[in-house]
Amino acid sequence: MHLLSSIIFVLLILTGCLSFAAEPRLVRVGAFNYYPAIFKDKDGLVKGFYVDALADIAQRENIRFEYVYGSWSEGLERIQSGEVDLLTSVAYTPERAMFLDYGKAPLLTVWGELYVPLGSKIDGIQQAQGKKIAVMKGDINAKHFIDLTNRFDITCEFIELPGFDAVFKAVADKKVDAGVVNNTFGVAKQKEYALRSTGVVFNPFDIFFVVGKGNNTDLLMLLDSYLGKWRHQQNSVFNQARQKWSHGTIGTMQVIPRWLTTSLLILAVTSGVAVLFILLLRVQVRRKTADLAAQAADRAKLEETLLFINESGLHHRGADLLADLTAHVGACLGVEYVFVSQLLPGRKDTAKTVGLYAMGAQAQDMEYGVSGTPCENIIGKELRFYSNDIRRRFPQDSFLALIEAEGYAAAPLWNSQGTGIGLLSLISKHPLQNQSLVETIVQIVATRAAQELEAMTHLEELKLKNFTIENITDAVYWISADARIWDVNSAACNLLGYSKDELLAMTTPDIDPTYSLSVWQEHWQDLKESGSLRFETSHKAKSGRIFPVEINANFCKYNDIEYNCAMVHDITERKEAEIEKQNLLAQLSQSQKIESVGLLAGGIAHDFNNLLTPILGYSQILKAKMDTENPDVMKIDSIMRAADKARILTQQLLSFGRKQILDMKLIDINDVITSFYEILRRTIPENIEIQLHLTKNEYAVRADRNQLEQIIMNLAVNARDAIADNGIITLETAPVMLDDEYARQHADVQPGRYLMFAVTDSGSGMGQDTLLHIFEPFFTTKGIGKGSGLGLATVYGLVKQHGGHIWVYSEIGKGTAFKIYFPILDAKPVTEVELQTQSLILNASGLTILLVEDNNMVRNLVYDLLIDHGFNVIVEGGPKRAIQASEGQHIDLLLTDVVMPDMTGPELHKHLLKAHPGLKVIYMSGYTNNAIVHHGVLDEGINFIQKPFTANDLSHKIGSVLQ
Repeated sequence: MHLLSSIIFVLLILTGCLSFAAEPRLVRVGAFNYYPAIFKDKDGLVKGFYVDALADIAQRENIRFEYVYGSWSEGLERIQSGEVDLLTSVAYTPERAMFLDYGKAPLLTVWGELYVPLGSKIDGIQQAQGKKIAVMKGDINAKHFIDLTNRFDITCEFIELPGFDAVFKAVADKKVDAGVVNNTFGVAKQKEYALRSTGVVFNPFDIFFVVGKGNNTDLLMLLDSYLGKWRHQQNSVFNQARQKWSHGTIGTMQVIPRWLTTSLLILAVTSGVAVLFILLLRVQVRRKTADLAAQAADRAKLEETLLFINESGLHHRGADLLADLTAHVGACLGVEYVFVSQLLPGRKDTAKTVGLYAMGAQAQDMEYGVSGTPCENIIGKELRFYSNDIRRRFPQDSFLALIEAEGYAAAPLWNSQGTGIGLLSLISKHPLQNQSLVETIVQIVATRAAQELEAMTHLEELKLKNFTIENITDAVYWISADARIWDVNSAACNLLGYSKDELLAMTTPDIDPTYSLSVWQEHWQDLKESGSLRFETSHKAKSGRIFPVEINANFCKYNDIEYNCAMVHDITERKEAEIEKQNLLAQLSQSQKIESVGLLAGGIAHDFNNLLTPILGYSQILKAKMDTENPDVMKIDSIMRAADKARILTQQLLSFGRKQILDMKLIDINDVITSFYEILRRTIPENIEIQLHLTKNEYAVRADRNQLEQIIMNLAVNARDAIADNGIITLETAPVMLDDEYARQHADVQPGRYLMFAVTDSGSGMGQDTLLHIFEPFFTTKGIGKGSGLGLATVYGLVKQHGGHIWVYSEIGKGTAFKIYFPILDAKPVTEVELQTQSLILNASGLTILLVEDNNMVRNLVYDLLIDHGFNVIVEGGPKRAIQASEGQHIDLLLTDVVMPDMTGPELHKHLLKAHPGLKVIYMSGYTNNAIVHHGVLDEGINFIQKPFTANDLSHKIGSVLQ
């Protein structure tokens, strides 16, 4: 009893353990007819090398795979709806990637082929014109074939069917002319349906395991791990299953035909058949058997080639893959030379070999001219097969002669745009046999080689583009629709000061705060609609610096993902240049406006001088003739004071208009300032301090001393009026160098050495609106009667007439600084000795003066003054009459106006010198011109008196000339 209880206890424990064993994981697999990988057999079971491989995984990982059978399109719908967990043999497309996750390791590399009945005359893509073609619904091979026909402008009628079996059945039943399937299915099933490949092979691609988006990713990783190991193991479960299902029937091919069995039965019944008949039958058997064996061998080579392409594509790419392919073709077909040739860009008459296979080994690639070679008849044209005598056909091809070539075959390589890019060639030193096999293998390998060659070209182009983008000076951003920065080039990192990793973690608002996420969405819609936008904005660098940029934004779509590819250019310098240009234009406009007003003012001053001259002169004559006790003397003094003020005003207008006549000397400005200081001190109130900060060295400038004093006085008075209570006026001199940059930013300035003279005050300062007008005549901010508005205008004109430049800086409440720059000369200043006032020559008897003046009032005044002083006077109103009047006369002095009709004063003097050698001359004028004054500077040795002048002024001038 005890023993029985123990047995029952043990059984209960075992039963409990079994009840707690883990249930296998159920994985539903979408199955469809993709023979020999996966298909439904006649017994209703799903079989194939996929199924065998998954069964091994199921046993190892406690998984139960359940197959849900249907068509290919139904499988896609089921994986999308979640009815199945796994689908096999799916090629990548951007559309499918929206709802599928793909494995990393490919199941196979496959391509599409066009199959026809055995008796069909379709041998190339051109023969497909107008034909009815069956394709599988939703198959990527169908899409690629349709693209191929479009590239070659071939029109076909396409019939969609649910699977590859249906496609082959329709071709076999001759309901269609041809059918498109992948190479794996075609190789396995063409014999069953009595079909053959046309040699039209296209678009190799990888196929994968897939799961629904975001679902069963662990399963996908598990399958990837097995595939990754199996694909590199010759005897792995996967490769053994492929061998079993792909080649298992080749060794059991029916060698003895059915008619032979029947003949043998007849032979057994009819024993009277002769031995000779038996021998004939044996010969026929051997021939048929040999044919079948040859066909099997050819098929084995084709399958071997397709398998090799698949396997080699898993391990190699680029030139290495092409070298594998050429070596395989050489070994498979027993030829000595195989190579891929690529036309060189921009050199359509020159090709370069890639993967040159020569005499059993890889050789160094070479360039060669296409002209005169067989390649010339193939590239961009069609496949050619020359079984023998190739050297005689192409006698110009020295390479064929060198290697003693006999047979030749080659197929053109086409890119995805239908353009010939090269060829795949094989050369034999012996006549080529089995044309059908050679052409088929060459076509298949050429298809894969063309795809790889185009990929290599694209890769090189991509490298070049990446190199270009990475090395251009402009920044490039790739920004996604959600404003995230997807990629940048080095220039973007340098521009913003961030590393690439830092930028890839940022969004647009991080570098451009004006583009918030809401603004960005509006910008994105505008960009999508227009395709490209160009605009200016500001970016913020890592350092915090905000700078202007110009952006050329471009809407791009790649792999169904939208991007903004933005080219960004820092326009800081351009903006600064624009501001500088605006400033220069403003300066130019101001200068032109002042120049125009100056011309007007100078012309008015000229007429004023002619009016003031008789007023001042006659007033002085009348006063001299009156008794000092005469009450009319005061009235005459009032007239003279008013006229003198008008004279000063006229001189200011002339100074502003740069028409003031300057007596230029080499002067030390420091000497002028120090000697003028006492006058300034008497002019400026005691509550305002005057400070001098003068350079210790002596510098010479070319200037009119009297006008420099006028400049100093005007600026000092202006500074005085700006100071309400206590303050400081500073006069400063210093040598400076104005460089090209300063000259570029300031109109009319030439680079060089200058002596700066500055007058600075601590007064109320001025705003920008005032600064724009301060040098205009009659502009003033002072009250009525407190300023003429000509003080700074006079300074401006005199500075410009001296060849200098004046600039002002002021802020309200902080004061004003005027800076004047005079060109420094490499010379020593001249100390000016003041001439003692000369008294009028007391005895003028016997001296004759020729007076020439076209203004009646001035002429009459001067005549009266000269007569009063005892001179003999010949007076005329113009040069021609003066010449006539002077004939035969003795003349001691010519006193003439400068600007007159017919000829100028200097021209008159020159004419008179012929008859009166050594004739002295005094010129009178109230206006400058190029006759005796150039750029406002009096010509050397010229005696000149400026209108308006008094009687005393004229007396002293005549005395100084005739003494």
